[in-house]
Amino acid sequence: NPNGTLVIHCHQGSSRSVAAAYLIRALEFGPGREAEAFHQVFKDSRTEPHEGLNPNMHIVALGDQFLNRNGKLTEQVEHNRVSHEGIDINSLF
Repeated sequence: NPNGTLVIHCHQGSSRSVAAAYLIRALEFGPGREAEAFHQVFKDSRTEPHEGLNPNMHIVALGDQFLNRNGKLTEQVEHNRVSHEGIDINSLF
């Protein structure tokens, strides 16, 4: 149902589930709209990327390959990655 609700949950709900939601939105939005898909995930969750929700890069990379996006999904996450509470998020991946 395109108008239905989908709940995605993982242990902390801040990395794997965010990546899954991003990949679902990327599939829904289609190629060339990776930025829109990324921002829609945070709009859906009523948060901002810096609020501790950062897509798991390994899952995004797998989705990038599976959806034949040639690195566009991964690039979008890297472009929007920010530091949170003084921790360099990039150093965690």
